[in-house]
Amino acid sequence: MLEKTVLIDLNALVKNVKYFKSLSSQKAIFVAKSNCYGCGLNQIARSVAPYVDWFAVISVKDAIKIRRLGIDKPVLVMSPFDIKETKWLIDFDLTQAILSFDDAYALELAAKKLGVIINTHLKIDTGMNRLGVKFDGENYEDILKLYNLKNLSINGLYTHFCCADEKYNPQNLYQYKRFLSVKEHLLKRCAKIGLTHAANTYGLLNLPFVKEDAFRIGIGAYGVIDGFNKLPLKPVLKLSAPIIQINDLEANDCIGYGAVKPKNTTRRVAVLPIGYYDGVLQFIKPFYVKLNGYNAQVVGRVCMNHIFIDVTNIPCKIGDTVIFFDRADEMNNYASAQGLTIYQVLCLVGQNARRKYIGKIST
Repeated sequence: MLEKTVLIDLNALVKNVKYFKSLSSQKAIFVAKSNCYGCGLNQIARSVAPYVDWFAVISVKDAIKIRRLGIDKPVLVMSPFDIKETKWLIDFDLTQAILSFDDAYALELAAKKLGVIINTHLKIDTGMNRLGVKFDGENYEDILKLYNLKNLSINGLYTHFCCADEKYNPQNLYQYKRFLSVKEHLLKRCAKIGLTHAANTYGLLNLPFVKEDAFRIGIGAYGVIDGFNKLPLKPVLKLSAPIIQINDLEANDCIGYGAVKPKNTTRRVAVLPIGYYDGVLQFIKPFYVKLNGYNAQVVGRVCMNHIFIDVTNIPCKIGDTVIFFDRADEMNNYASAQGLTIYQVLCLVGQNARRKYIGKIST
C-alpha cells in the first residue's frame, strides 16, 4: 500500500523512560497530553504504565481513556475545571489541577453539592503567566485559605518553568525561589502539601538545584531533545513515505504550485503522498531525505498532500521508501529546516499517516 507511515518504536520509548528514572530518585509523572505528543495515547500509555508513578493529561476525556485501558496509576488533569465533568472526576478517581482561585472555589462548591471530596493538585504560577494560581509575592494567606476548603483534598503542589531548556537562564532560579517561598510558608502554617513537582525533562537535565518529590517526563520519552544528542536515548519516531510518481523534466519545465524553476541540474523528480495536511510544512532551508542509500533534496513548494524530491542521479522506482528521519540528528535537522521545534514536529507529523508500532506493549 502506497501510504505515508509513522513508525513508533515502543521498546525505545520504554528504554528512554527507564533512563530518565535512573537519573533521579524522584517519582516519574508521565505527561500523556495531546494524544501523547501525537504518537497515540492508547499504545504509549500502556507501554510506559509499569515504569511510571503518575500520568498527567490535558483533558478529563484523556484521563478516562487511560482508566479504560485498565491503568490504575494516579492521573492528574491539568486543564481548568469544568463543572460538567465533576462526576467524572469522582467516578474515575482523577486528580484535578487547581489553576486559579476561581477554579478552587468552583470545584469546592461542585464537590459540596455532591457530598464528595475531590483530589486536587495546586499549581502555582511563579512567572510563566500561563496557567496556575497567581503568586504575587505577597498573597501567601490567600493561597493558604485554599487548604481550608472542606471538600477539596489538595495532595500536590507544583509549578512549571518557562525556560528550563536554557540552563543558565536566571528565570529558572527566580521561579524556583518563588515556588519554594510558597511551599515553605504553607509548611510553616502546617498545610499538608502532598506531592511536589516542578521539573520537566529539561528541568531534570538542566536544573540540578530543583529537588522535589517528582518530575514530569514529556519530550524526553521520545528520545529527541535539542542540545542533548549524546544521551543514551533512542528516537521513537521514524517518518517515511513512498514514491507514487516519477517525472522527467525538460530544460524549461517547472515544478508544482508557483511554477518553481528547479536547478539546471534537476532532470527528474519523484512525488511523495505527504504534505502540509500531514504536518510537513514548507522548508525554509535545504533539506535532504534518504532514498536507497542516497540523499535526495526536497524541491519546489510543499503541497497539501504531496511533496517533490530531486532524484536526477538516484536509481529509484514507484513504491520505494523515502525516509525523512529516523535518528535524533535527522529529526533536529528536519525541525530546523522548517523553522519548527521538536515539540511541534512530534505533534504535527503523522496525524494523518498510518501509525505502525513495533515493540511490546506492556499491559
